[in-house]
Amino acid sequence: MAALARFLYATLAPLIRFWFHVCIIGAEKLPKEGRAILATNHNNASEPVVIAVAFPRRIAFMAKEELFTWNAAFGRLLRSFGAFPVRRGTGDTSAIRESIKALSEDKILSIQIEGHRNRGNRLPPKPGVGMIATRAQAPVYPTAVITRKRGLWYHSTIIIGDPFCPEEVAGTHGEKYQAIAQRASDEIWQLYDAFVAAEEKPSQAAR
Repeated sequence: MAALARFLYATLAPLIRFWFHVCIIGAEKLPKEGRAILATNHNNASEPVVIAVAFPRRIAFMAKEELFTWNAAFGRLLRSFGAFPVRRGTGDTSAIRESIKALSEDKILSIQIEGHRNRGNRLPPKPGVGMIATRAQAPVYPTAVITRKRGLWYHSTIIIGDPFCPEEVAGTHGEKYQAIAQRASDEIWQLYDAFVAAEEKPSQAAR
């Protein structure tokens, strides 16, 4: 099974990077080893997998449970990319345990902090990222993801912000978890908006 997962990843990851024209800004901020959380927005269904193949280090990430139960082969494919199932809207303790386990093994964990695709409407962040970061004592890297379709191709830009540690955020338990999530969300959308504004300047100047 492990050999099959390695084969699928090695075969498909370059194709996904090519198809999505992945560009990473701030990649040097990520540590070459040790635990870290990429806290991201969630605009497009493809983004968790794009993030998973974008970096030299392997990325663990959650995917909704239905994707694993819909088709066994597809579930195995997702697992080969580092995904594990989460039951959304239930406070899934098994997914939290799996997240903390991945971080305890000094992996990078990607979390879409809105919990669902926002479909163009920004959603308030879920506190799960704060709970996981606090329990695992893992730094949080606010990360904006912008995916656009241009003709037959997609273009995904991943912008990594400056990290912060959970102990930098005041509060206890649920209050602290939500404050960590909110700080990550605020910084994600600052990165996102700055990138979009910079993109729009050349087109405005050309008018």
